[in-house]
Amino acid sequence: MFTIDIDFLGQQPPRAPYSRMSLDEMYGYLIWEACLTVTYNNQILFSEEVAIIEFYWYLVNWYRRYLTGNAVQFVYSTVEHTEPILVFSPQQNQYWKIDSVWKQCDKPALIKEEILHSEVHKLLEGIMVAIEA
Repeated sequence: MFTIDIDFLGQQPPRAPYSRMSLDEMYGYLIWEACLTVTYNNQILFSEEVAIIEFYWYLVNWYRRYLTGNAVQFVYSTVEHTEPILVFSPQQNQYWKIDSVWKQCDKPALIKEEILHSEVHKLLEGIMVAIEA
């Protein structure tokens, strides 16, 4: 089983049209953090506090390309770290590799594309309801 979950840690960022902002406009909201957890086969692959607006902005922009058939790698690079901290890479036969420099298990997850799509869609809907104006 593969899941991606977000916990706002009891704080709600202000509502704003984040997905339509430029990268420069979005960076004014980096103070808002949430705990992002990725699990695979009942093991935590990734669990860290992330700048939720920044993460949401990157994920929305990647997902829009993905929905148009452009299956490019998702790379969450934050201004707070030198290396990308979360990566979704397309593989053969409609699988995706989910990896992190901070992974908490031995190897990355390899999941079917429809499972990744479902989890990302669910995550984006949840975040959007909470923060988008």
